[in-house]
Amino acid sequence: MKSLIALLCAATFAQDTPRRRVSAEYLAVVRQIEQMRKTKPPSCSTGEPNRAALRDAAELPKKGWGYKVANPDRKTNFGTDEMVFGLMLQGAEMAERYGTDGTFHVYDIGHKEGGKLSPHISHQGGRDVDLGFYICDDKGRSQGNRIVDIDKEGKAKSGNLRFDLERNWTFVCTMIDNPYFGENIRFIILAEWVQDLLTKYARDRMLKSRIPAEREYLEKHLKLAEKYFTTKNDHDNHYHLRLKCTREDAKEG
Repeated sequence: MKSLIALLCAATFAQDTPRRRVSAEYLAVVRQIEQMRKTKPPSCSTGEPNRAALRDAAELPKKGWGYKVANPDRKTNFGTDEMVFGLMLQGAEMAERYGTDGTFHVYDIGHKEGGKLSPHISHQGGRDVDLGFYICDDKGRSQGNRIVDIDKEGKAKSGNLRFDLERNWTFVCTMIDNPYFGENIRFIILAEWVQDLLTKYARDRMLKSRIPAEREYLEKHLKLAEKYFTTKNDHDNHYHLRLKCTREDAKEG
């Protein structure tokens, strides 16, 4: 696991906006993660995602700074340490940048002991999570985060709403920069046209930028996003993030 210092150094640049400060709220999330790490055994996820078990799961608090568990009564907010701590830090990163407009919804991760989780085929080992899309109105004003169908023009199929390109791209970048996700990302499943919306936005930003550091950041994260994106066209309404097994998990099968 990453140290407190590593967490504070993570993801210090989002597009053209350096994060020069760490707020008291962000520090509180880091301390909460540190406390959770000290008071539980390390999690262990074994088996394939569609036939897996989870031991000593971490429980994602139902509401945190920058995120909310969408369906808390389902009790599917259990995952590996990397998944849960990563989501907590992801919330802090988005809230640090956008305040309440950065809050995202966490849908199913898994059961406390893993195993089958209807209606999913995967989500059995605590290494999968479904996350909502950021949406905005036609003037670019934030309209929250939730599961919502997006068409090839970036329009929501219900209401006069659109896919919020800026916040969604920042969301992908902070997943990549997240010390608990990052190199542990196995893939991010999205419909092909949603991937295209995000990568086109990043390329346009890169071409227009006059800031070398921003261009470098965008180029690096565009390549990584394209590496992690996996296409399933029924995923036009949410992100499906999957993390790899850790070395410790792999040793146990």
